[in-house]
Amino acid sequence: MVKKLSFLLIILFMITLFGCGEKPVEADPKPAEPVIIPKEDEEAPEPIDDPVEVDPFLGFETEYSLFVGEKIDFEELYKDKLDSFEVSVSNNVLVVRGKIVEAVREGSSKVVILSGDNTLIIDVTVSLKKEFKIMDEYVSDGEFELFLNEEVALPIALYNCTIDDLEITVGNDNIEVNGWKIKGLKIGESTVKIKLGDVTGLLLVYVKPLKVTVLNDNFNIDCLDTLKIHLQYPKNLVDESDINYYLYKSDIIEIKDNTIYPLREGKVKVRVQIGDDKDTGTVFEVNVTVDPIAIITSLNQENALMLREIRLYGEDSNGQPAYVTQEFMGSVSYYFFSQLNLIEQIIDIYDNPYVGMTATPEIINQIDKKKNKECPGYPRSGVLLTGINYITYHDTGNFNPGAKSQSNANWMTNSYSIAATARSWHYTVDEDQVIHSIPDNEVTFQGDHYTAYTESIGIETCVNQGANLDKVWHRMGKLCARLMVKYGIDVNHIKQHYDWMGKNCPQTLRMNNLYDYAIRMVKAELVVKKYLGDYTIKFESLNPEYVDDTGQIIKAPLEEIVVSYKVTITNNSGYNESVVLQTKIKPFN
Repeated sequence: MVKKLSFLLIILFMITLFGCGEKPVEADPKPAEPVIIPKEDEEAPEPIDDPVEVDPFLGFETEYSLFVGEKIDFEELYKDKLDSFEVSVSNNVLVVRGKIVEAVREGSSKVVILSGDNTLIIDVTVSLKKEFKIMDEYVSDGEFELFLNEEVALPIALYNCTIDDLEITVGNDNIEVNGWKIKGLKIGESTVKIKLGDVTGLLLVYVKPLKVTVLNDNFNIDCLDTLKIHLQYPKNLVDESDINYYLYKSDIIEIKDNTIYPLREGKVKVRVQIGDDKDTGTVFEVNVTVDPIAIITSLNQENALMLREIRLYGEDSNGQPAYVTQEFMGSVSYYFFSQLNLIEQIIDIYDNPYVGMTATPEIINQIDKKKNKECPGYPRSGVLLTGINYITYHDTGNFNPGAKSQSNANWMTNSYSIAATARSWHYTVDEDQVIHSIPDNEVTFQGDHYTAYTESIGIETCVNQGANLDKVWHRMGKLCARLMVKYGIDVNHIKQHYDWMGKNCPQTLRMNNLYDYAIRMVKAELVVKKYLGDYTIKFESLNPEYVDDTGQIIKAPLEEIVVSYKVTITNNSGYNESVVLQTKIKPFN
């Protein structure tokens, strides 16, 4: 075999060297590639191709559409495709945080991905997403409620679209939808189907009868509190003035401006409705509770009022304005632990043609001595009030030691008074008693004003020197409370003489800045009168050297002390509770 191959090689060499009688061919300057002759039992090798460069971004997305607020996380997107890369954007339509791109405004932009020497340009378009949302806060138990004939806005919120972009259909003829508005046409259920693109929402609707609903959880109320009533009704259909309350008992509470004001302990049912239509109404029960000990405790004076000097105003012997002074010692409570001690001394009617007639401006002009000097003067005319709506607070302006209730009441009927101005009033109050001179429903000439004459009860308080003025004002408070409860007079309808015509009366209270102090006594007596009228209240001084059995301070200490007193409250239903309270008493300044 070897001898045969050697022979063939010699033949090929000679043919190449001498050719076949033709001109010799010039040698190729490029060396010939070696010829590999495989062995008989081997296959020839495959030819080797030149290497091809592969695109690292092959198959990557080059266009994106985003809504404002959406993001592309390229690190997550390319984590299995690129070892390392950088991300940048062409403008402020997009922002880059690391390798996260966020769409922040409408427009178009480019994202540049740089990986080694390779770059990918991605086109991004950003738009605002159109969407709607059913507002859950207006949907109760899965349903949107509206009243019959009520028209309200659809409970939907729109984002980057208008109502005209929505396709809205209703389930039946119980309702109708017109643009933003939905109206209840018939009582019953229905649906509103809302479609925007591929997104669909369904609103369940219930049309309910016209009715006023009470939203309060309960109506348990302490007698010292008030309670606001919260109502729900279609204000576009019903005016607030059309809301009416009906009480099954009228003496337990009163309702003003949707607020409950307790009058006494007890339960009462209340119906609130629209106009006269009972079918629109709701009934609820109010429970007024009373804590007698809490009431008395609330009236305790933690610091008793002690004044070295208080001025009592009046006139001197020459009829000139003057004042005298004395010490003032207050009390341990704003409530007066004593009886009213009312004495009825009704004076006779002075004959006149208007007796029994209701007051008019013409009648008043005829019988008022100040206006008609020709009239004989009528301390008690018998002319009737037009209503009992006010209490007028006066003081006598007489600081003479003997000027107590009896002497001041007598002054109305003395000849000098009748001949001069014939002034009159209903009650006179001093530290010991109250004298009632003219019936509550009759005209008196006090307050120097037509309304004071014809609508108010006039009360004179004594300011005689040596009197315990705190007791005078306490007793006045007890009388006012009695009249307020009897005639339904509000504390704001207690007027000073000053309020009617600007006269400085009650001068002693006003000039010593104590009128508010006196009104606190009125309020204290009113609370006890209203809520503890069926209870017995017993006072016991635990420091009798300084406090008497009515709660009055009777001795000024040399240094600050704390006094105690015990109050026991009982009733016929078995209530029996006591409390010990304390008050600080300071020496005079």
